[in-house]
Amino acid sequence: MGENWEENVFRNPPPNTYARLRKDQGTLPQKVKPNRQSMLRLLSFSRPYWWQLGLLMGAAFVTSTLNLTYPALIGTIIDSVVTRNATALHTIVFFLLGLAVLLLPGQ
Repeated sequence: MGENWEENVFRNPPPNTYARLRKDQGTLPQKVKPNRQSMLRLLSFSRPYWWQLGLLMGAAFVTSTLNLTYPALIGTIIDSVVTRNATALHTIVFFLLGLAVLLLPGQ
C-alpha cells in the first residue's frame, strides 16, 4: 500500500457504495412513540443521579415561577397607575427592586 492507495479507493470504490450512500425513499424510519415501559427504562438510568435530577427540577420550577412574576407585577403596576392607587404602586415597585437585587448574578 503506497501513496496511490487513496487514489485507487476513490477510482474503484467497494461494491454497493453507491447503494449505501443513496437515500431510498421507500425505507423511511418508523416513528417510535414513547410508552410507559420505555420511559421507566430511561428513568432507571437516572437512578444514581436522583438528587441531581430533583435539584434540576426544583431549579427549573423556581426559575419558571420567577419569570412569571414580572409580567404579573407589571400588570398590577399598570392597574394601580390607572386607578391612581399610590400605596399599591410604591409597594409593588419596591418589591420589583428587591427581586432585581435578589436575582442579579454575582456582580
